[in-house]
Amino acid sequence: MSYFGLGFISAGVEFSTWNPSDKHASITLSNGNRTEASASNNQGVRATLPKSTGKWLAEITVTSGANIMFGLGNASANLSFYPGGDANSWAYYGANGNIYTSNSPTGYGTTYGAGDVISLAWDATGGKLYFAKNGVWQASGNPAAGTGFAFSGLSGSLMLMVAAALGSQNTTLNTGQAAFTVAVPSGFSPWTS
Repeated sequence: MSYFGLGFISAGVEFSTWNPSDKHASITLSNGNRTEASASNNQGVRATLPKSTGKWLAEITVTSGANIMFGLGNASANLSFYPGGDANSWAYYGANGNIYTSNSPTGYGTTYGAGDVISLAWDATGGKLYFAKNGVWQASGNPAAGTGFAFSGLSGSLMLMVAAALGSQNTTLNTGQAAFTVAVPSGFSPWTS
C-alpha cells in the first residue's frame, strides 16, 4: 500500500481521501489525507473522486467535536461555511440530528459526536443520499431498497464534505481502506476509483 497523488492506493485501487487542494486554508490533514482537523467553525474540506453515477459508501469516525456536518457537495459548495449551509451541499448535523441544505433544517435522525461512526450511502444514479450512525440507518433508511433516504433528487458530480458548524472537529474518513461499521448495502461499493 502507498500514498500517491491525492488518493490512497492499495493493489491498484484508489480510495477517496480528503483533498489537500480543495479545503479551507485552516484545515489540517494527516494520516494519508484521511484525517482532518480544524480549530474553528465553518472550515470545510471536500474529498477526492467525485461521483455522478453508481452507488457508493463512505464513513467518518468522529474523534472530537459535536457540531459536525457530514455530507456531499459539488465544486461550488462554500468551504468557508458548513456542508448543508448552501444550495450546493447536503449534510447530517451532529448537534441536533437534522439534515440541512440551503441552510434549512429538516428533522431526520439522532445526534452524534466524539466516538461515533457516521456512514454515508450515495446512490448517485438514483439521486438519493442516506446516513447511518454506528451501523444503524437513520429514519429507517434502506439504501438497497431505495427507501428512508435523507435527500432525493440530487444530481451532478458530488464529493464527500465535512466541517464543524460551531467549534472544532477531528474526523477520519474511511472509503474502504478499513472494514465499514455498517453492513454494505446490496449494490453499493466502497468509494474508490
